[in-house]
Amino acid sequence: MSWECVSYWIEHHPGLASWVQAIGSIGAILTAVAIGVHQTKSGTRQRDLEAQNKRKSCLAVVEFAAQQGQALSNYLGSIKVLWRYVSAWEDKFSSVNKFSLDSLAAIPMHELGDHLAVLAYSEIFTNLASIREESIGLVADIRAKVNDNSARINAIHSAAERLKADLLNFQLHYRVSPTL
Repeated sequence: MSWECVSYWIEHHPGLASWVQAIGSIGAILTAVAIGVHQTKSGTRQRDLEAQNKRKSCLAVVEFAAQQGQALSNYLGSIKVLWRYVSAWEDKFSSVNKFSLDSLAAIPMHELGDHLAVLAYSEIFTNLASIREESIGLVADIRAKVNDNSARINAIHSAAERLKADLLNFQLHYRVSPTL
């Protein structure tokens, strides 16, 4: 089929132009719809990925905070001389504990999803704050040369044990990929 045949056929079918225009318009509309659908799906995937990354970060903050509290208790249990705890608290543990509490406080509880995850998170925060309070008291008692520090030491160890259970509970109920 040559160009002359096509040209001859087009010239002798006057309604052809309107049909080509109609088909082109339909094609343009379908293309516009397809582009819109693609952009919507792409945006949804991006938002889902961002939400999942945010939830992973939240989980990492909670895990770090709980592990920090446990590490403090483990250190306290490993030392023979309580003055070492004073140095460790002032050099490292106090600032890390405060950072952990501040980081936990920055997490919006209503975004945790499951109410059981919120309760576990609250318990983690409470136990970490208790460890801080008891550690500050223990350091003051050691400086004041108080002989019996067992109540404060036991309170720190108990709060750290509760942290373990609360972290497991949080991990059980907190979903990195939320289900709708």
